[in-house]
Amino acid sequence: MDKVPYEYVGQQTAKTYGTSITTAYEVSKALTFKSITAWRGWDSTEPTNYAGNLKGQVIDFTSPTLWSVQRVSPFVAYEQDLKQRQFSEEFQILGKTDTLSYVLGAYYFNEHASEFNTNDFTLVLPPAYLAALGFPAAVGNALTAQNIDLIGVNLGQTLAYHTRSESVAGFGQVSWKPMILDQRLELTGGIRYTHDSRSIDETSIPTAQPFTGQLPNPGPTPGPSRSGDLSFSNWSYLGSVSFQWTKDILTYARFSTGYKSGGFDARAGVDLATGRTFPFTFRPEKAKAYEAGFKTEFFDHRLRLNGAIFRTDYDDLQVPQYAGGNGFIPNANARYQGFEIEALAVPIRRVQLDASLGYVDPKYKEFLIVNPATGVVGDYAEQAKFPYVPNWTVHVGAQASHSLGFADLMLRVDYAHTSKRYFHTIDLLNPANEVIADPGQDLLGVRIALSDIALAGRATLRLSVYGDNLLDQHTRQAGIDFGPSIGIAGVNYGEPRTFGFDATLKF
Repeated sequence: MDKVPYEYVGQQTAKTYGTSITTAYEVSKALTFKSITAWRGWDSTEPTNYAGNLKGQVIDFTSPTLWSVQRVSPFVAYEQDLKQRQFSEEFQILGKTDTLSYVLGAYYFNEHASEFNTNDFTLVLPPAYLAALGFPAAVGNALTAQNIDLIGVNLGQTLAYHTRSESVAGFGQVSWKPMILDQRLELTGGIRYTHDSRSIDETSIPTAQPFTGQLPNPGPTPGPSRSGDLSFSNWSYLGSVSFQWTKDILTYARFSTGYKSGGFDARAGVDLATGRTFPFTFRPEKAKAYEAGFKTEFFDHRLRLNGAIFRTDYDDLQVPQYAGGNGFIPNANARYQGFEIEALAVPIRRVQLDASLGYVDPKYKEFLIVNPATGVVGDYAEQAKFPYVPNWTVHVGAQASHSLGFADLMLRVDYAHTSKRYFHTIDLLNPANEVIADPGQDLLGVRIALSDIALAGRATLRLSVYGDNLLDQHTRQAGIDFGPSIGIAGVNYGEPRTFGFDATLKF
């Protein structure tokens, strides 16, 4: 592996804090009032450098050739601060009779979020494209005459925005167990109305970069300053039927509709290599979900076996994209279908075996996007991928415990497998998508614990030693391809083989 000098731009930190209060008042055994109040805050500082101290050919008006070898960077953010605050309140009325159980409720959500991001990056493009950035045509012609195929332009940008979101909803659900069939049949219906409001105020201005190789003034604004307000509303429904064949065997079928609000993408701007403006807004996402399954227990509850098949049809699925330093969210039509199986067995006392298997087969039915080379809208449903979605997930675990008198000794082993995952949707915008993809992961972990160690009073202590990623896999957790105009891609790797110790005190 090649190594390059790396500039440390600061420590990344994140702080999350909050509180929640759940209160309930039981009017009678048939009627309860319940309130769930929550507040959360999140602060993050994320200075970022996607490459080391690199050098390359850039525009330089102090040079007689109009170029020189100077410092370049695909992306560096010395200051990148994010904040988020949210408040929610949910009120429920829960009731029941001999054959009915119901819940009526109202929900409120309010969120404020902001980002301040000063970043510098090098745009790499053919000299002929320089005119689109405001350079005189003679500059591009002079570089072409020197047989320069690609030239770097160092740009700086400060992005600052503040978003506000508000959601109000009312809902109700009723379950009915008729007296026939010994009340083994249950029918459920539900409805929800949601109204969402979204707004944004954004400023994006060009800033002087610390590197040589840009216009005497910083050039055209990398992104616009803008604001907007949007509102959406939706009715959602649910219906299900279940039947308890015996006390240990249940089957069910369910249909529901879902909704996700539309909104703004603050990173949607102008692709400086092509001059194309990415969409600033995206539409609401709606879904119709179908599921059928079973829940069973056998051998005096020593074996549990559950399974389900499912399908979800999406209209205007929100598919985040990233290309050329810009983000945008096109809407696509798609469907997910697959199955899940999970099992838990207790063959002998204090020994547990568990396993799960999941498969999903997602496909786009329509994925319209503009080809950056031609400017023509095309349907790329056959080529598009589903980011971060593996087709297969497998988990196998085993656990054994033994009482030592003063504590319980526990040994647990876990193995997890996920199949290949892509980090971007379409190679047309992110040509390194295949190169940076996660080929799949096989994770093995072991934990040995001493629990329920009695201390003074009611306090207990739990001591554990553990090993994670014992196969020492180079796990790819996330990846990003900046696209052809910036010309770099990268991968974030997970922890290597790790051993550790932890202690938990309960009192």
